[in-house]
Amino acid sequence: MEVSDEAMADAAAVIARNGVLGEVDLASAATVAGMKKARESGMIPRSACVAGVLTGGNKDPARTIEYHLGEHSYSNRPELVDNDPLAIRQYIEGVKAAAA
Repeated sequence: MEVSDEAMADAAAVIARNGVLGEVDLASAATVAGMKKARESGMIPRSACVAGVLTGGNKDPARTIEYHLGEHSYSNRPELVDNDPLAIRQYIEGVKAAAA
C-alpha cells in the first residue's frame, strides 16, 4: 500500500499531538498513515485491534518545523512562551487544565 508524503506528515503530526515522537523523516509515520488508509478502504475492519511499530528520533527537524508552520490538517502551531521558568510552568499547567 502506498501513502503520500502529505498523509505521512499528517500522521506524524497526529502521533506528536498524542505525545509520541517518531521518526520525523516520516519513516514511522508511514505505518500510521498506512493503517489509516487501510481502515478507510475497509481492509482493516473497524472492530480490529491493530499494532504498528514506530521508530524514534528526529533526523530532519527542519521538515518538522516547516510542516507545523504551514497550513496542514494536523499542524501543531508553535506557541510563544517567555523564556522564564514560571511562565513556562504556567503555560504547561494551562495546557494540562484545558485538556482535562
